[in-house]
Amino acid sequence: KEMTKSYMKILLITNPFLIFTFLTNAIMRGEGNTTTPMKILVISTIINMILDPILIQGMFGVPALGVKGAAIATVIARAMSSIMGLIYVIGNSWQYPSLDHLVPHPELLRRILKIGIPAIITQLSIAAFSSVIISFASKFGSESIAAYGIAFRIEAIAVLPVIGISAAVITLVGQNYGAGKIHRISAIIRKATISTSLFLFFISLFLVSDSTRIIRIFSQNPKVIDIGTHYFLYVSPGYVSHGISLIMIAALQALDLAFTGLLLTVIRLWMVAIPASYILSFILLNSVYGIWWALLISNVVGGILSTWVFRYRFSQLDINRKREKIKYIPEIEELPVLTD
Repeated sequence: KEMTKSYMKILLITNPFLIFTFLTNAIMRGEGNTTTPMKILVISTIINMILDPILIQGMFGVPALGVKGAAIATVIARAMSSIMGLIYVIGNSWQYPSLDHLVPHPELLRRILKIGIPAIITQLSIAAFSSVIISFASKFGSESIAAYGIAFRIEAIAVLPVIGISAAVITLVGQNYGAGKIHRISAIIRKATISTSLFLFFISLFLVSDSTRIIRIFSQNPKVIDIGTHYFLYVSPGYVSHGISLIMIAALQALDLAFTGLLLTVIRLWMVAIPASYILSFILLNSVYGIWWALLISNVVGGILSTWVFRYRFSQLDINRKREKIKYIPEIEELPVLTD
């Protein structure tokens, strides 16, 4: 309990950095620049991966800080991400917001909130889920936290292309949904699912076969290496299902079904992963490996459930009727042109 408190107290410092990171990423993507946010994410993730073993285990003269070290590493990585984003936007963005742009437009605000509120709750749910998993892992020692931190960062880099594909799915499906091109939507989902599945299949094989060597780059602690290796041995077979789930949830968001995507995320994390983690790790196995098994189970369940839900909801959509509901919104059309 005390370890969790110390971790969260430090981690909460990153909230302002996260806000600036989300803001700068939105500005860049809104201007059509999707590669720079990805590069910033890769750099910040690598920074976190490097700092985790140094601060947790104590290396290069730095004292071992345990759980506090994991939190400090995350704070530094997120701060660097925020700073890099601000520097890029200030130096390269084609416009700057002003007070004149704060005039509210009710209909536009309503549409933003309809999509944004489920997305906000989803992100809060994921963050809270990660905190619970770290809390569970802390019961099995600092080595378990270190192994989870390293494995999580490696995993985050490995699935970056899938995040990019899911972002593209939101754009492409949304555009074709508005145009009533239902046959194109089916083709987009099919191609995105196939490419994601193939990519994650080979990533899973690579991580299962070479995870020990990869983890050894970040930590020489035999116990950390062993726990991290077992993480990929148990969790990575579920990557394909998890990738499919991401694609389906992205498509649901594009089809104006963001709340459905939120429910799928909550079910996968809070109704499957958390209970399974507790039962397997504390009751049945008495090992951190129980958490790894639970993550595999939740990913498989999430992939199956999201696929079924998407197919059902997609079959119920009336594209032509939806197009008729799209009305001209003067407030949106008459927004002032942003200038420097």
